[in-house]
Amino acid sequence: SDTDMSVPDKEDFWIEIFNYRKVKFFKEKYADVEGRTIGMNIGDFTLVARHGDSLGVGFDKPFYKAEKEFTVGPQEVTDLNLTATLANVKVAVKFDENLGNKLSYDEYWAVVRNNGKKLRFNPNETRAGYIPAGELEFVLVVKINGEYKQYVHPAAAYAPNDFVTFDVKAGLLDGSIA
Repeated sequence: SDTDMSVPDKEDFWIEIFNYRKVKFFKEKYADVEGRTIGMNIGDFTLVARHGDSLGVGFDKPFYKAEKEFTVGPQEVTDLNLTATLANVKVAVKFDENLGNKLSYDEYWAVVRNNGKKLRFNPNETRAGYIPAGELEFVLVVKINGEYKQYVHPAAAYAPNDFVTFDVKAGLLDGSIA
């Protein structure tokens, strides 16, 4: 999108071609491939365009990917166009101002985790982060009366290109955290 400055330039994408056995036999930067014809045998193939680390976790770790299957016949030239989308999950945490009430919560933070990967959100964090798609679990850690307590929200499945915001609210009257 033109308004999202975090989308990488197409020249920075890696282009990969896999054969029907899923064996990669071609990999180059798009900037080095653009406008070029790549000689290949006849057969069925998959073209993949990717940018970033598919397993990366962090506030600067978006992963973009596009994939397309195609067939090449004898003496045939095939033009392919792909549109890459975000292939991991964009995550944000919004903390309720009541959490900052020093009388109730001395310290707090949130962690979004997936299969051993963790993304920590401190109270003043306003940026969204990125984590691989899958079963994401939300954990809130609070220090109450000198003791750390964890509140774990059940894991939920998130797909590539999802954007989820976890809203953390604190009840002033009953001390509960939702």
